[in-house]
Amino acid sequence: QYAFNRMRRVAQLCASAFINVGTLRQLGRLAVSIEAAEDKMSLVIARFRQFGRESNTLQQVYQLSQRLGTSLDETASGMTRLLVATKSLGTSQKDLLKVQENIIVLARAGGTSTEELVGGMRQLSQGLASGRLQGEELRSVLENIPLVALEIADELDVPIGKIRELAAEGKITGDVVINALKEIGINFEDLPQTFAQ
Repeated sequence: QYAFNRMRRVAQLCASAFINVGTLRQLGRLAVSIEAAEDKMSLVIARFRQFGRESNTLQQVYQLSQRLGTSLDETASGMTRLLVATKSLGTSQKDLLKVQENIIVLARAGGTSTEELVGGMRQLSQGLASGRLQGEELRSVLENIPLVALEIADELDVPIGKIRELAAEGKITGDVVINALKEIGINFEDLPQTFAQ
């Protein structure tokens, strides 16, 4: 009986040690994740400060990410790209936040994955930064976030099949893209619950 109790106690201690090691590993991974997030947020804050928008932009981006159910990192990175890409257009902070929201809504409505959204958003921002959306940037938008391309076509009052032709003529300017995405025909609240989660 004594030997059995002793073996059981040793087993309990081993199980406890295993749990503690597992917990410590999880805590370690969490700490690394938090540190990485803080580093990214520091870069975002520095970029917002560069554009004189540090005071409330990050708070508004945070509120947007909470409402849409997106990660703060993803939403802030998208906003940072838009800030850089539209610097010469003088787009207001309010309009940029709305454009960012509408891009996410259109991506969700079109069943776009997070990876596709990030890739399409990157190429869209590069097109905006160059002053025109065309070539590789347009192809990425058409493939990754097609409903965004559809909104641009609607803004130009042409069928989606004509959009490449107009892009080749340099007609999809930054102003056209921003105007197309400031107001869209769908709201986040209109999305089915499965998309909204």
